[in-house]
Amino acid sequence: MSFENIIGNKKIKSEFIDNIKNNILSHSYLFVGQEGIGKKLFAKELAKMALCLNNKTENDNCSSCVKFDSGNNPDFVLIEPDGNSIKIAQIREMQENVYTKPIVSRKKVFIINDSDKMTEEAQNSLLKTLEEPPAHVKFILATTEPQKLPATILSRCQRFDFKKISDENIDKRLQYICDESKIEITKEALKIIAVLSEGAMRDALSILERCLQEGNNQINEELVKELVGIPKLEYISGITESIINYDVDNALKVVNEVLKQGKDISNLIWEIIKYFKDILVYKTSQTLEIYNEKEITQIKELANNVSKERLLQIIYDLSNLSNEIKWSSQKGLMFQVEIIKLCNKGQDVKNIIGLEEINTRLQKLEEQVKNGVKVTKVPVENTPKVDKTVPQNEITKKVINGKEGSTGEKWPNILNNLKKSGKILLYTNLINATPVELNDLVIGIEFKNGVTPFIKSVIERAENIVELEKAISMEYGKEMKIKIIDGKTEQVNKIQSDPIDNLPADLDIPINIIED
Repeated sequence: MSFENIIGNKKIKSEFIDNIKNNILSHSYLFVGQEGIGKKLFAKELAKMALCLNNKTENDNCSSCVKFDSGNNPDFVLIEPDGNSIKIAQIREMQENVYTKPIVSRKKVFIINDSDKMTEEAQNSLLKTLEEPPAHVKFILATTEPQKLPATILSRCQRFDFKKISDENIDKRLQYICDESKIEITKEALKIIAVLSEGAMRDALSILERCLQEGNNQINEELVKELVGIPKLEYISGITESIINYDVDNALKVVNEVLKQGKDISNLIWEIIKYFKDILVYKTSQTLEIYNEKEITQIKELANNVSKERLLQIIYDLSNLSNEIKWSSQKGLMFQVEIIKLCNKGQDVKNIIGLEEINTRLQKLEEQVKNGVKVTKVPVENTPKVDKTVPQNEITKKVINGKEGSTGEKWPNILNNLKKSGKILLYTNLINATPVELNDLVIGIEFKNGVTPFIKSVIERAENIVELEKAISMEYGKEMKIKIIDGKTEQVNKIQSDPIDNLPADLDIPINIIED
């Protein structure tokens, strides 16, 4: 068997083909890459070639290859998580097999898929085997999160980083599959599937399979959007346009239409967030891939009518709402109130207190009253102003954004390099972040307004962490790591720790607390 069914990563394929022909395989490898990119399939293909009695890199009919294809080669073992983890019992069972001689082949190959899910005990047990493996044994570890593996294991494996498969290659592969199976599929549908898969062929094939189950061998753009849950753009764009134009009446009208149809509010909010994100991406790079020409024209018009700063603020606020609304029994009300806030031209949305927060504070106030604290109403104008400045916890750090240090020019360069490399979503979410030097090897990325679920989902993706650390390391000329800092969690919680007489000022309501 060859790597003919593996799309992309030509350099890695070529290197292993040469190694197989020259019989110079290492005793252990680490395959790193995002989910669905083909690491496990590649590892199995490599295992079959390594076990081939004729040392072939193409289809072969030796007894080892025949047994491998039937799933009965005793010299090949695939280990995967049992539930949520790979347990020490699985590793010990493998170790018993490691030290016995091959039965069919001249080697033994063990694949540990999702190796980052090994328990600590399993990791320690595996390490002992990796330190002094038998000559006939080859290990292949596959993972999406290599940082979860101990350095002792990483240092004993030859690492290969698998890149995302390009949209073009995914498109071509899907077209080939459809042609072979006599399936009609439009170019627009292929494009959407390729973009949605985000470089993972497994995800692309999964979407194609779902479409085949519903499409009667005919797949178009509308079918793909419907099956993957992309709502009609008339609702999303209508709400978005109204927010951008401060048209609260039309925004609420569209929202009410959606609510009457019984649409899930959480999903609707997330789709609106993604649409605003796409507007921001277009405004930054003038490129979009998932939309047709008519839709791109509409996005272009919207992008011309709104600033990057406001787009980022809207995304931030809607992300907060998406997180808060999960626990609310009044999701529709909270959504409508947020729409009103976003359509208020003169309102500073950063200083608006959410409904859930107000309710929590009022409950606290009621508890104080029950405990003997008197509440009297006073005129708003007589309410004393309270300094709301909140000190930060003392963290040893040196701001490198701006002119405060010798490295003042590094951060803009890092951002520009990310932008040039096509990491637009990562770039846009780092624009308002502040870099800080925590030590000689670690750069903190601080979000003073807090790390929203949306930002967290973008920044903490394994491939984005790799790209960001790579960009920073190149700029510094040495290997650097990053630490995400939530600016809100570093602040003293004023409402919880301050005396009760500060509560009215924090609430911005005309009441005064008088103690007996």
